[in-house]
Amino acid sequence: MRLIAMRFAVSALAAGFSSVAAAQTCPSPTSQYDYSVNVGFLVGLTVVPHVRFTYGLDLRLGRGPFSGFGRVEGHGREYAQFLVGVNYVHHPAQGEVAVAFNGRHADHDVGDVVGSALGLHLAFGDWNSLAGAQLEGMIPAVGDRRNGDAGMSVFWVVPGGWLSTLSCGTD
Repeated sequence: MRLIAMRFAVSALAAGFSSVAAAQTCPSPTSQYDYSVNVGFLVGLTVVPHVRFTYGLDLRLGRGPFSGFGRVEGHGREYAQFLVGVNYVHHPAQGEVAVAFNGRHADHDVGDVVGSALGLHLAFGDWNSLAGAQLEGMIPAVGDRRNGDAGMSVFWVVPGGWLSTLSCGTD
């Protein structure tokens, strides 16, 4: 009985959202966030130099198409990466340029310690109002040159464009 009531409530809610979405004029996809302060969540894989689970949290300031950001990423349990840079969104693409610091960590494959490095972070990929996907990498410029990485990730930015996209039902 609870399951039937739950399904009915979800259906009614969905119907209400769809009727509101149909009643309003929805803007075409834009190249900006709805708000000036957004929080981003990132998950992915680092594939160079080793396969590692990547996760991160960032703060984005600005509506766009350019916005500044600061991010902390974890690469497995091996090391952390700290980034400060600029994000550019132009529907349907996005890119990032940042200064990145990779922390010191052990390289278990060669039994050596890789020192910390400061370098250039570059990323590009697909973007829409709800989520994005990107290829990314860090090229070390100062410090241990072995401490670079490359990978891929998906991210969500909240509130980003979620509110207007969900209320319109389109992207």
